[in-house]
Amino acid sequence: MPRSGGFCHPLRSNQLKKIVMEFEIKNVKPFEVEPRDFTVAYAKLKIEWNKIESVYKGRLDACSCGCEGEYLYTQHYAKCIAKNDGNMLLLDDVSDKQDLFIQGILTNEFQRPKMLTKNNNITYIKSNDKWIFEVETNRKVIKNGGWDEEAIYGYRVYQKFNTIK
Repeated sequence: MPRSGGFCHPLRSNQLKKIVMEFEIKNVKPFEVEPRDFTVAYAKLKIEWNKIESVYKGRLDACSCGCEGEYLYTQHYAKCIAKNDGNMLLLDDVSDKQDLFIQGILTNEFQRPKMLTKNNNITYIKSNDKWIFEVETNRKVIKNGGWDEEAIYGYRVYQKFNTIK
């Protein structure tokens, strides 16, 4: 659930079902764990609401287990897991309000024209059955023992290849 004082989306929950969120992001860079000596291949990929399972909000340059951030799940993914796997745990964590919050992240961080044309820092990874889109939102210096460390924060969107049913 979004924390108080966080993102405020202008849509009301009764407008949620009318939203068809789908947009292309152009010139997306592939994420490489180690630098390579070849020209980066850019892609034109599509973010589609009915394929998104979750968004990770937190530190990007550390593990993404949830200790340095949090996962926000979509209602359609939680219902799919409950129906297909019998796992009801995610149903308690989802709501219309959270779906609006996730849609706000997608709109503000992945669809902003100035980001996509001026300083594109959206990357992608093709995983087994999904795309993982990542956008860096800020960096800050944190104390880590006896030295300073730069931490990278932002969002990861986990999108299945197929529509979630």
